[in-house]
Amino acid sequence: MKKRILIPVIAILALYLLYLFIRVSDNPSFCNSCHIMKPYYENWLSSTHNRTSCIDCHYRKGFSGYMEGKFRLLAEMIRYFAGAYHVKLHSKIDDENCMKCHIKEELEIGEVLFARRIKFKHVKHYEGEIRGVRLACQSCHSELVQGRHTAVNKNVCIICHFAGREAREPVGGCGACHGPPREIMLVRGIKFSHLKYVETGIDCRTCHIHVTEGTGGISHEKCMQCHVEKDIEYKDHIFLHNVHVTKQKIRCGQCHGEIKHRKVEMSYALSPKCEECHGGKHTLQERLYIGTGAIDVPVTPDPMFLSGVSCIGCHQVKEEKIVFGHRSIFTLASPEICKDCHGKGYDRLAYIWQEGIKDRIERLGERVNRIVALSSAINIPVNISLIKQNFDFLKEDKSYGIHNIKYAHLILNRIEEEVDRAETKIFKSNKKKLSLEKLFERDPECLSCHFGVEKHRVKIKNRVFDHYPHLYKNSCGVCHSKKNHGVTYRGSYKCNSCHHRKADNCKHCHEIQYKVYNGKFHNLSPDVMAEAEIGCADCHEKDGVIKKPGENFCIDCHDEEYEIDFLEKRESIKKMFDKIDRELDVAENKIYKNPGKYKGEILEFMKVIYKFNEFKQDNSLGAHNLMEYEDYLEEVKNKIEKF
Repeated sequence: MKKRILIPVIAILALYLLYLFIRVSDNPSFCNSCHIMKPYYENWLSSTHNRTSCIDCHYRKGFSGYMEGKFRLLAEMIRYFAGAYHVKLHSKIDDENCMKCHIKEELEIGEVLFARRIKFKHVKHYEGEIRGVRLACQSCHSELVQGRHTAVNKNVCIICHFAGREAREPVGGCGACHGPPREIMLVRGIKFSHLKYVETGIDCRTCHIHVTEGTGGISHEKCMQCHVEKDIEYKDHIFLHNVHVTKQKIRCGQCHGEIKHRKVEMSYALSPKCEECHGGKHTLQERLYIGTGAIDVPVTPDPMFLSGVSCIGCHQVKEEKIVFGHRSIFTLASPEICKDCHGKGYDRLAYIWQEGIKDRIERLGERVNRIVALSSAINIPVNISLIKQNFDFLKEDKSYGIHNIKYAHLILNRIEEEVDRAETKIFKSNKKKLSLEKLFERDPECLSCHFGVEKHRVKIKNRVFDHYPHLYKNSCGVCHSKKNHGVTYRGSYKCNSCHHRKADNCKHCHEIQYKVYNGKFHNLSPDVMAEAEIGCADCHEKDGVIKKPGENFCIDCHDEEYEIDFLEKRESIKKMFDKIDRELDVAENKIYKNPGKYKGEILEFMKVIYKFNEFKQDNSLGAHNLMEYEDYLEEVKNKIEKF
């Protein structure tokens, strides 16, 4: 009797406990009771899926799918308590469960902006087979990211698009994700349009080579992490993907090695034939072409190098020379070759580039020699090694920047920056600098080819025209025609049309002259005419035109005797300048040969030189302050003689 009662009671209790287990295990918090599930639970709790129960996704549809899920859960619990559970958890989610909320029709119409710039369409990825494989939602949506329970890892995309295609374009082509970019862009200062290259059918990998690192291959050890059998090796990738991706929903990264994808531009444009003479990729000319080798200057490859132009692309002029008694044929470069590819006028541009670099090297050389000589005798808080090595690097190339004009100017800019810093410390100078960024904002089209023009000086009617101060306020189009490329307007040669409309702010351009005239240079006293409040326009303006007065101009206000005396003194001053220049050359040569010998006097002497060279810029031979001129030159002469 007792057995008859006990068996039904136990059965009812067991059913109740089973029902209780089923109901309790439906709650997502039940998953959190196992410590290995805590990260997954917390991730779900912070995501946009936190209103969707775990079983809505992880169980198949229908009663049979529900009961199958419970039996799987029970089996996992037994493994857990037995200590035989897997550390790497894996779950399968049917696409049907995803489609309960994410309506297929909406996915077909919609477009997602992936990684902020790639326009992604679902319909292209789940409609039909890709590379012989049918993808599932979980093929891409498999990552756990805070706030996104089923995020897409971009490595999955890279593996799928690039695996097994090292020497070819990725699946779908580069344009499927990257454009092509439609905007005109500056590539290291050169105006560049991708569209022109795409229209001609040039492969992206012509320029962007080595865009991936890694093959995404599968090692045998990866298989052994899941499969106990030793000899499981399938080479049929379609079969493997159908089993692992389509059916088992296993993540790509679990089997495939990582593939890194990045933009790497063409890195080799040096002809092997050049190595026979130049000895490989580390010679001076090659390093300049590649855009490396200078200290603390950003790597700036020449656009020709990036385009894959080898040395022989420009070195085509044959020339015979006698070397050690033997006739040798040398292949030289000539600016005339530029016209073959770039068109008319580019040969002239090459000459202008070289003239500009040559002029800068000559002007900078004197300053560099002074600072280097001074540094060997006294401590200067600047990088002397940088100045010397960068300057020697550029001089020894002997091409005057033609191998990489932009990099050459950047090297000179870096040297000037360090020399300016040294002169500021020693001579208390304060030079105004022109911002390259401002120039490029104003005239990016011109400066993409005419890089460094702000440092270029040209002779116009026996005067040196310096681009540097003019680019402060003006664009290239003020003087040069853009319609007739580079042609200088006739009116531009007339300086007065811009500069001397009014004589109200002369010191803006003529700072040294202003200081000499008003006694603000060195220890000079103001000129007697300045004390009498005679302004610049009183001497430099006549009939409404401002110009340099002639030698007989003084007679308009002074008597003839004054003018004769003035001209004699100017001649004397000119001779003093010549004598001081000669003595300075002799003195400087002594310093350069043995700077350590003059440690006690060298700094003071250098200050005299620096100040004297600044004074020479007045260029009036005494007209701006006749009395003080002679006294200052006499002072300089005495200091040199004392030295």
